[in-house]
Amino acid sequence: MLTRAGFAEVYSLEGGIHAWNGLINEGLPDTKWFLIAETPAQLLALAWLLEEGTRRFYAEIGAGMENPQTQGIFSRLAQAEVNHKEMLIALWPELTGSPEAPAPPTDVLENPPAEVILESGISLQEGLRWCKGRSDVEILELAMSMETAAYDRYLRMVDETPMENGRNMFLKLAEEERNHLRRLGTELDRL
Repeated sequence: MLTRAGFAEVYSLEGGIHAWNGLINEGLPDTKWFLIAETPAQLLALAWLLEEGTRRFYAEIGAGMENPQTQGIFSRLAQAEVNHKEMLIALWPELTGSPEAPAPPTDVLENPPAEVILESGISLQEGLRWCKGRSDVEILELAMSMETAAYDRYLRMVDETPMENGRNMFLKLAEEERNHLRRLGTELDRL
């Protein structure tokens, strides 16, 4: 996001500032894999796939949290991912020229992943494994990094979409991802 905003030198501290402990970086899970999508149908399918993976992550993580308020936030985020998937399917005819999306829409991907992938690009299993034994604060930070990745991806899709309705839809999705960041940030501050 910073390079797209014109900053020439941008560095990433893996895990964010909270992971920095002197010169030791605990880090977040490694993003080993990310699918490259080129056509509008592939872009929509990739977005749908990542929304579904993130929905599953939020549902599983939320169910295991002891704090009812944090559990409720993850439950609402899981439902928001369902809404995002429905928005992407509604956009399918306009962006692809096809009357309806295949079921599942990931059928248009040439090399779909064999595992469930989250918005950050890590697998569901890797994300869940990383969360074991972590504090609610650390899990919220991971969720924030996922939402930031989704926010940036939708802003890129705005730039790559020639149709105004498609751009508006991706802007709406980007704004929703930004609202998720606000919710997660508020919960992080509370904790």
